[in-house]
Amino acid sequence: MDVNVIYLRCLKKDFERFPRAQVAGGKSIELLSPFSDANRDADARAFAALMRHVNAVDGQQHTVIMIQVENEVGMHGDSRDRSPAANRAFGAPVPKELMDYMQQHKDTLIPEFRQVWEAAGFKTSGTWEEVFGKSAVTDGIFMAWHISRYIGRVAEAAPAVGRPAPPERSTPSDATMPWASRRSALTGRTVWVTLPI
Repeated sequence: MDVNVIYLRCLKKDFERFPRAQVAGGKSIELLSPFSDANRDADARAFAALMRHVNAVDGQQHTVIMIQVENEVGMHGDSRDRSPAANRAFGAPVPKELMDYMQQHKDTLIPEFRQVWEAAGFKTSGTWEEVFGKSAVTDGIFMAWHISRYIGRVAEAAPAVGRPAPPERSTPSDATMPWASRRSALTGRTVWVTLPI
């Protein structure tokens, strides 16, 4: 994800086991793809190890008040990951969980997000481009959904080591995503989001 793999020797050498995101033309870039279970699981193990270390050195005093799970997530050099796994996900239906949420909260969605959906006809099912139209904004919505799911799974490693999951997640750095912070309807916490999930 946002981990620059230049600094991670074990990940840098094994592109097959830890696939990178790809830009148009199939060129791999120095970002782990959020469409890889191996990437996500390795990130989760690393995060759990970090949390174990924090608990070991700060378990009594709790001077560490917040840990950011990922930092400046998003794509560089393209509007979305174009790896084979990402392309399969992009051509698949928008997840039911997201479609259900959108339909249930249609009148309270972030206005810019709602406008994209409305411009494509408020479809209640279909591929990403069928539901949101063909644009870099659709690519950004697609990446925001999948990156948030990836980060959520990584964050789930925290409670297993005795500390609650951190309350904040980073906003994708992709310039096509104009949304800022808001109170999450699901958690009640203020979070930096690009989708109201």
